Amino acid sequence: MKIIRSQDYLTNQWAGGITRQLYIYPENGSLAERSFMLRISSAVIDLTESEFSDFSGFIRYIMPLDGDIRLIMQGRRIDLEKDNPFRFDGREKVYSENTKGATDFNIIYQENLSVDVCVVTEGIWEAAEHQTIVFALEDCCVNDHSLGRHETLVANEGVSLEGKAVVIRF
Repeated sequence: MKIIRSQDYLTNQWAGGITRQLYIYPENGSLAERSFMLRISSAVIDLTESEFSDFSGFIRYIMPLDGDIRLIMQGRRIDLEKDNPFRFDGREKVYSENTKGATDFNIIYQENLSVDVCVVTEGIWEAAEHQTIVFALEDCCVNDHSLGRHETLVANEGVSLEGKAVVIRF
């Protein structure tokens, strides 16, 4: 089991703000080279409008953590909801409108990978095929370890959670 504290996230500037890589699998994977199976990140969005990068061959989830985010896809406007990750195909042409400084939570994974994503307030899970990742939406307790808001836990064993979090299993 590994706890990744907020101050330990890999942080980069991008055209629209700041992004924090919370997790990447495999560990030596690269976003720029698209040489990863699964990547979890969070971004602070300084622009109020942006166009999403093409991630053909990948599935994406996005969820607002702070502020308001609306996606525009195929002429539809979709208001994203906190605690409800929105799933879409990475090859879709997507634009966003959001409040300045909105913060999002993102998951991108190869479309041939089986990944479960859910927001929960408590639960117990057996060990996953590869790993279970817990991203705390509030202060949590995971396997008797404290996890602060917006910190991440990666487990190869079963997980017991108390508190609200996004749980990703693959």
